[in-house]
Amino acid sequence: MTGSRYLRTQAAAAYCGLSRRTLEKLRTAGGGPRYARPEGRRFVAYDQSDLDEWMRTGRRCSTSASLDGTARPSSHLRRLDELLVKALAELRAHAERRVLEQPLAERDPE
Repeated sequence: MTGSRYLRTQAAAAYCGLSRRTLEKLRTAGGGPRYARPEGRRFVAYDQSDLDEWMRTGRRCSTSASLDGTARPSSHLRRLDELLVKALAELRAHAERRVLEQPLAERDPE
């Protein structure tokens, strides 16, 4: 794109009035402006026009977005979901064991 100005993270953060770390967190968690990672490079670059649009409209893109732009749950959210399912199963099993351990006379009639 001719006429576009690309900024690295520190300059982009200053341009938006954010800290570098905040912009990095937004990039990872979602909610930040669009960015590009030049092939073979270890840094990301922000197009100044994308920064302007993001500040104007609140447009969101994240590292967890798929190619079609729809968001996918991040791996830590999937892991948290797995842990919650496991904890609920353990609670149910514990409750069932407690009911079975009670004498028949003490159980609630159904």
